[in-house]
Amino acid sequence: MDSIDVSVLRNAVDWLAPGRRVVPVTVTRTWGSSPRPVGAMLAMRDDDLLLVLIRFRQLRP
Repeated sequence: MDSIDVSVLRNAVDWLAPGRRVVPVTVTRTWGSSPRPVGAMLAMRDDDLLLVLIRFRQLRP
């Protein structure tokens, strides 16, 4: 589990505190240029707010 997945879980726990319902989501398939690989974790709240954390890479010429 990478640090981004841990951050998703921590944020999901914060959402639970005020009584929100949270569903963990796992990426099972991607296509094209995907910001998260297969197996990555996301979280979805009961008001359809989706938490997706991505890592940006700096491209060097």
